[in-house]
Amino acid sequence: MLTKTQLRKRWADPEFSENIAIPRDRPPTEAELQGVDLRGIPKLGNGEPLWHFAIHDSKSAGIDFSFGDGCLVVVGSELIDTRLEEFKFDRATRFNDANFIRCDFQRSRLRLNATDSHFINCDFGLSTFAGGHSEYGFTRCTFTDCSFRSGRWSGTFFKACTFESCDLTQFQIIDSVVTCIKHRDCVGFSDDIFSGGDIRTVIDIA
Repeated sequence: MLTKTQLRKRWADPEFSENIAIPRDRPPTEAELQGVDLRGIPKLGNGEPLWHFAIHDSKSAGIDFSFGDGCLVVVGSELIDTRLEEFKFDRATRFNDANFIRCDFQRSRLRLNATDSHFINCDFGLSTFAGGHSEYGFTRCTFTDCSFRSGRWSGTFFKACTFESCDLTQFQIIDSVVTCIKHRDCVGFSDDIFSGGDIRTVIDIA
């Protein structure tokens, strides 16, 4: 079993990086994405070895990005059983019209823009969000059966987003802009989740 440090260091070995299953000169196809091991990948999508990595119009399962960092672009795609544990997202990350099903974002460091995307049975436990002055966040996104236990999201914006049947125990949204959040059947949802920021509309749709 490789440690996190070993997973990251292996990418410095030219022989290892040159023999990965993902192409280096273009975005991968749907077939090339299935079950690929990218643990510890550095500078995904914005540096060597995978400058061109992006996921467009694909349905993939079992990708492992854990302990890596970089820019993840997902457009018109569905990711199933994808691991992003402790991944450090670059500010250029964006999710557009994307579905994430049973994906693991535990302890990840989020900074991204997501639009018209859906998160189903995903785990954001102990994750952080560093959005600056509410420059990054979620527009028309839904979260269903997701866990945010002990997450700490700061400087995040939420526009027309819905949380349904989620676990929000000890989740914190700090110095953020909420134009509209709807919630239903969530554990741990209360006004204490919000600290500072501009909280405009929060609706219980039970």
